[in-house]
Amino acid sequence: MTKINSEFHKLLQEQIGLELVSSNQYLAMSIHYDNLDMPQMTDVFKGHADEEYDHAMQMIHYLQDAGIKPEVPEIPAVRNDFDGFVEPVRVAFEHEQFVTSKIEKLARVARDSYDFSGESFITKFIDEQVEEEAYFSRLLAIVEEEGATVFEIENWVAREIAAK
Repeated sequence: MTKINSEFHKLLQEQIGLELVSSNQYLAMSIHYDNLDMPQMTDVFKGHADEEYDHAMQMIHYLQDAGIKPEVPEIPAVRNDFDGFVEPVRVAFEHEQFVTSKIEKLARVARDSYDFSGESFITKFIDEQVEEEAYFSRLLAIVEEEGATVFEIENWVAREIAAK
């Protein structure tokens, strides 16, 4: 296996780290909701933690398939303390917007360097980011609604999960 040999591969290596940080952050949020006795929100964030880990693995496999040796970067600590049930959703929404900017940069670099396989690979993540931002935007609107109760939030999340 060779070392990273393009700007796209370098950025994808960095994205692996961001996906792992995201996984850990969503796990911390899941624990927060579990401590609030909100099982639906706990499951939502645990699911997102698993999904982000899967993204990192997909990126690792892509690099390996390209003959490049990926490395697991150092993962910084994540935030563990949140106030109430609104703040983690707001943080998650803002985080997804940040991730979108990084994924879009990967797509631009792939396109500008005529890396068609890289562009094809990253397209599914662009599509997913549209869904993630939309989901967290809707969830944020629900939790920020004046007078929203834990019961109402849990019911909304349960309906969303059932509809998938």
